[in-house]
Amino acid sequence: NICTPVSQSDAQPGDLICHHAINGIGHVGIYIGNNRVIHAGSTATGIHTSVANYRSVNCVRRIVR
Repeated sequence: NICTPVSQSDAQPGDLICHHAINGIGHVGIYIGNNRVIHAGSTATGIHTSVANYRSVNCVRRIVR
């Protein structure tokens, strides 16, 4: 396993923030610090930043490999 669970309060830049969908994880952003993520929104909004909890957070994972 190359990822380890992290609490949302312990997120560090580079961690993956996984957001809820109806049946599990529906969207993933990269945490950039200061409660912000960078992610691909839509074809209209493109790549942008949002607050980390703009959607309900499913889990946070840190790549440890």
